[in-house]
Amino acid sequence: MTDAILKLFIDSVDVDVSYTLKDLQKIMSTSYKEINKPLKVRGNVDNEEGKVRKVRTVRERDDNGCVIKKRAPSVYNLFIKEQIGKIKVDNPEYDNKIIFKMAIDAWNKQKGTQEKGNVSTIDA
Repeated sequence: MTDAILKLFIDSVDVDVSYTLKDLQKIMSTSYKEINKPLKVRGNVDNEEGKVRKVRTVRERDDNGCVIKKRAPSVYNLFIKEQIGKIKVDNPEYDNKIIFKMAIDAWNKQKGTQEKGNVSTIDA
């Protein structure tokens, strides 16, 4: 693999041109990326020893670097977002830490009443 990178690097460098260190680094980096490009695969990959290793998946990003595909928010996320909005309107003088604690308490109370409701219907 190193031979292939060096060959591509040598082919990319023009002997008649005077390069700066940064220019040479860019050419070497491009050569390295070009050779290793086919090796990047999503999912599980067999390596030389025959062992399967998990390759980290890379999320797609837009030009600003923001993740394009996001998971849908959970029921908890939606509930907390709604509660924080209500609490902020009712109590604008509270700081975010207190507001978030109040929203979590509301979630726990709501979750507890749902669980108690489910248990009582099972027992009946």
